[in-house]
Amino acid sequence: MWCRGLYPGLAMGLAVAIRLFGGNILDRYSKLLIIRICFVLFGFGIMSFYRLDSVLFYVLSIILYGSGLGFIFPALNAIGAEQGSLDQKAGMMSILTMPIDGGFILGSIFSGGL
Repeated sequence: MWCRGLYPGLAMGLAVAIRLFGGNILDRYSKLLIIRICFVLFGFGIMSFYRLDSVLFYVLSIILYGSGLGFIFPALNAIGAEQGSLDQKAGMMSILTMPIDGGFILGSIFSGGL
């Protein structure tokens, strides 16, 4: 029972720390490469979540999930901000955030319904 609050707290804390202090990595390397790597890290973090009976998988899941989550959305936003002319930037960002926010909202609704 105690891992319900601890796991998301540690994973999201790591994601916030990466977003605050890891932004220079997005400037140094290709954003598409970072997105591909982070989707894999995020996926492995979610898959290893089911093995929380092992301390190694617990810590590994927190690190993979938190680091993947910490880099995915800033990199996607950076790619979206580079698209279009100056007049089109607001529309491009709204098109980018629509599926991300819609996925969070609908995912919560559907998983809550199940």
